[in-house]
Amino acid sequence: MVKGSIDIDGNISISKIADQIAKAKDESCIYKFLSQSLWDDKLLNRNSINFLEHHLEYNTHPGQVGFLVIDDTVNIKNIETRVMKGLDFHYSHSQGKTCWSHCIVTSNFVTGDYSVPLHFKPYYRQEKCEELEVEFRSKVEIAKEFVKSFNPTTNLKQLYLLTDSWYTGTPLIEEALSKGYHLIGGIKPNRTISPCSINPRISQFIPHIEPSEFDIVTIKGKEYRIYRYEGKVDSFDNAILLISYDVTKDGFKIPISIICNDIDLDTETSLSYYSNWWTIKTNYHISKKTWDSINTD
Repeated sequence: MVKGSIDIDGNISISKIADQIAKAKDESCIYKFLSQSLWDDKLLNRNSINFLEHHLEYNTHPGQVGFLVIDDTVNIKNIETRVMKGLDFHYSHSQGKTCWSHCIVTSNFVTGDYSVPLHFKPYYRQEKCEELEVEFRSKVEIAKEFVKSFNPTTNLKQLYLLTDSWYTGTPLIEEALSKGYHLIGGIKPNRTISPCSINPRISQFIPHIEPSEFDIVTIKGKEYRIYRYEGKVDSFDNAILLISYDVTKDGFKIPISIICNDIDLDTETSLSYYSNWWTIKTNYHISKKTWDSINTD
């Protein structure tokens, strides 16, 4: 099935897949396999991850830095689609509204030239879990499972967990630390810091930063204005907070805040490492473009 999908140029259909598979006597065999066979997604995920871990163990160089990226995405469906299992209303950031869709929490491993999708797990709202008679797991709980189960290659010098502000928090940071990983992640502006023995929210602190206090940092050819703070961030006594402005011809964009609990990293390295977070968005784009081309003729 996978080989048949890969070998096809253009739009993918069941009949085209059947033509690419030498052992498929008829496309009805594939329909039957897809609709009636028992699927064990946990076994499929575990086998694929075991294979990837084995492959990476022998294809990464000693001393490399690795990144485990975690995020979620929605796969939007037509509102008239009702027979597909697990569909529900989930918020889509790209659409700016709730959409009839599947929501999938995923992880991506990055090191050197490798960018490899690892875990895939559906997220269901609590009401949907009751309907499906499955245990409710929050997105953060699913992310913690990913961190706990991941076994990085022994060649790595250090592994960093990369997240956006939805996932960055005490539970996931502590899970990462228990595995010896550091976290670099977006952080919400309502979190507190403690400069000069006061405890403002990040959003309250930003307007008081003087222009002379910003550093100019260039990452992959793009220029940013960065304010670096080191100290208590939210519930952590010592971490780095980077307040980053993207500079355009029209001025500064709305700043983003990034926390890093590896205080030995300099500002440029921290931002360079965090730029690997975008690899998971690239994988989403490629995956959705591929599966949107599938037709069942």
